[in-house]
Amino acid sequence: MTLVAFPVKPVAPKSEPKRYLGLAETNKILRAHLKRAFPGTKFAVRGSSYSGGSSTDIAWTDGPTLAQVEAVTSAYSSRGFDGMIDMAYSKTSWLLPSGEIVTGFSGGTEDAAGSVEGYVIPKPHPQAEAVSSGIGYVHCRRTESAAFVETVRAAIARLSGHDLCALLNRAPHWPEHDEAARVAKIIPATRAA
Repeated sequence: MTLVAFPVKPVAPKSEPKRYLGLAETNKILRAHLKRAFPGTKFAVRGSSYSGGSSTDIAWTDGPTLAQVEAVTSAYSSRGFDGMIDMAYSKTSWLLPSGEIVTGFSGGTEDAAGSVEGYVIPKPHPQAEAVSSGIGYVHCRRTESAAFVETVRAAIARLSGHDLCALLNRAPHWPEHDEAARVAKIIPATRAA
């Protein structure tokens, strides 16, 4: 006998009360989360509020990669955008007792013929609270210092052709034409103790 499983659309918890956080309050929680997640890295966190919503820009030099920071910050945005149908959608997050915000649930845009699937992350802690972040969108920007790029240049000079090729295949292809600058974007910069 063969069993066939049909996907079930996730259903957000209807009875879960949702609290709305302001932009300043959410940015304060975000700064503390980044400080705990990446000690020793100085982040500039700037919020902007405007008639169409709000956003927060995060910038830092060296330290963790863009992907590492976005893994933390993605839960802090209360909006998403589906470019296939030119439509924004809302996202709800979980505020943990530890003071961190993590991914919660969203209906996505599939009900509107969009391409963003809905999702539901179960309540991660009994005291977790459903929140709508005061940040509409989060934008992250990492800058690599010249000293770090030179350190990477010296390191990749010691790699074999095969290893360098494998590394370059993981690195972004633009806008940098310099191999060391491309590789520096995907490597965390650690500080010597």
